[in-house]
Amino acid sequence: MKKFLSLLFSLVLLCACSSQDNNVKSVVDNYFSSVQSGDYQGAVFYYSDDVEDGYEISGLQEELNEIYQEYDLGEDFEDASNDFVSNVLKRLVSSYTIKEVQVNGNEAIVEAEVNGIHTDALNFDNIDEELNGEIDNYTKENETILQQLYLEQGEDAMYAKIYKDFTKIVYDWMNEQVNQADTIDYKVRLELKQVDSQWKISEIGIYDYELNS
Repeated sequence: MKKFLSLLFSLVLLCACSSQDNNVKSVVDNYFSSVQSGDYQGAVFYYSDDVEDGYEISGLQEELNEIYQEYDLGEDFEDASNDFVSNVLKRLVSSYTIKEVQVNGNEAIVEAEVNGIHTDALNFDNIDEELNGEIDNYTKENETILQQLYLEQGEDAMYAKIYKDFTKIVYDWMNEQVNQADTIDYKVRLELKQVDSQWKISEIGIYDYELNS
């Protein structure tokens, strides 16, 4: 009888551990699925409040939001920013394979192999230089239209058009850089912890990758 009870207890523990592994894996699967579909809100839903995000997607979205709010650039800028973040997300993870799941109480570690672009490959520091000629051309080609708009509707209307047109020029170029970036194979280590009985991603580490110079 004791042997039977011991065996039964072991099976219960085994099932409980297996269930926890599946729960953790499900969270990571849902997270990567949200990233692949470009769903920013869906992805960050799985973050803890103090997440250390190796992908830096939350920081990117917050930075763009701050620019939008500080300069009141209008809905076109906000929409273009959201579309840009969505595009970056879609390219971060083209495919992935979960290799290992370790659960230890209220903490867990998931190791995955991923193919996608790396944010280090995206460099927008030279955007002024790259777009200088295009912006000059825009100014020359639209000088008459802008002057007429200023005279008929005022300064605010003129700047509203400039912001809208410049937003398209800038984000078209930025999205082109994202779309042209090469995909690479890299490894991801996700650390999770339980928050209010839910598994949340607390840290994402990206390693074992090599970018072409």
